[in-house]
Amino acid sequence: MRTFLSCGFALFLLGAGLLPLLLFLYSFFGRYHFTAELMVSCRLQLMLLLIPPACFLIYRRKFWLGLVYGLAIAWCGLDILPIYLPASQPPAGNKQISILAFNVFNQSSDPRFDAETIEQYDADILVVTEFTRDWYKILGSLKFKYSHQVLQPRWHGYGIGIFSKFPIEKEHIESLSNVADIPMLDVHFKIGNRQLRVGGLHTVSPVSQPRMELRDQQIKKIFEYFSKSEVPTVILGDFNAVPWTHSMEMHERLGFRDSRQGFGYHASWNQKIPFLKIPIDHVFVSKDIHVHGREIGYSEGSDHLPILITVSISDEVSR
Repeated sequence: MRTFLSCGFALFLLGAGLLPLLLFLYSFFGRYHFTAELMVSCRLQLMLLLIPPACFLIYRRKFWLGLVYGLAIAWCGLDILPIYLPASQPPAGNKQISILAFNVFNQSSDPRFDAETIEQYDADILVVTEFTRDWYKILGSLKFKYSHQVLQPRWHGYGIGIFSKFPIEKEHIESLSNVADIPMLDVHFKIGNRQLRVGGLHTVSPVSQPRMELRDQQIKKIFEYFSKSEVPTVILGDFNAVPWTHSMEMHERLGFRDSRQGFGYHASWNQKIPFLKIPIDHVFVSKDIHVHGREIGYSEGSDHLPILITVSISDEVSR
């Protein structure tokens, strides 16, 4: 009986371990098909699922099979673990600026929770995605705290709103798509004797092959658009892509740093399914921005978690 149970457990463990290994291998086709990209997004989850069968194979002295699983685990880890290493940053500036990026979920059953979250953080600049006309009414009271606003509400989930305590020097609304009404905000703020450029955006969700291709085009346009400026820049919003997705790799080449560097994984969606949470809400900064702090907040209303980042503009680095 004990032998039977032991064999049954071994078969179950190997069977359960084979599925994540196959899904991991399938993820190498992520740039070609949206279903494979879903596996790319779940690198951390796959890594955790691969560890038990790898340990079991090594315990049973199946070293070659164990090595295959070990290589898969290491590959997943290379996408995740380096983000915990300290970032190379410019010298800090004199004034720290807090910015809150929050996808408020346009279908929230009780938006009061998200509104309360925004009030509690009291950031200097607030970027709201999924900013609908209903949210325009809900956040109307913010005009007393944030007297400078650029608002582009939409009936769908791709509206954007930027609220600020700092004066706005210049604003521009750029379309992210030729086939849909998806705005991207480009706002310049006056902060003391310096300028800060903030880009707010929300790319389409890659739930089909055409939408994945459209999202990739949008991401390419975002980084190329903001890379042409010499003004210190912060780009933030819902990219609907994890940092190691192929379309996100160009940010560093174009002079932007992932603000997560040195702070950790920072999964922001979907908080309703904790084990499947992945980092698709991002903040990228130009090389003249010093990141003092970055944290993932909490919200009861949205399926996304807010990101609060504190930055300063370096006086010693020019783009």
